[in-house]
Amino acid sequence: MAVPPDMPLTLPQVAEVAEVEYRTLHNWVKRGLLEPSFHASTGAGSPNLFSFQDALKARILGHLRSAGIDLEMLERTAHGLKKIPELKSENTLLLNGSLSVLGGDADIDAEIKEKQPSLIYRVSWAAEALAKAHLN
Repeated sequence: MAVPPDMPLTLPQVAEVAEVEYRTLHNWVKRGLLEPSFHASTGAGSPNLFSFQDALKARILGHLRSAGIDLEMLERTAHGLKKIPELKSENTLLLNGSLSVLGGDADIDAEIKEKQPSLIYRVSWAAEALAKAHLN
């Protein structure tokens, strides 16, 4: 089954569709890098429930981690992503000590010259991966 955008996901499901190890995601939740949008756990028997946007952000962080981004930059990126209610496929992320999110109509070349990012990430990369993901 493909992941519907309005379906609440458990942490194991986010790990599956975002292709990030469960232990890593659990650590990110404990550190505040990833927060559940649907429901925060209040104890045993009450799981965290995440949104499609949360899974998208987890996928982005997973990609950045795989690319060798250090933990400090990953944390700054995660905190920047938390401020964005909805990422869209046409968004581009520029990372250079901080996070900038560009819309699809932005002059990316001018922004790159101005901000001189150390990393450029297209949200479509994560969105396409999630679109292909299936829950067992």
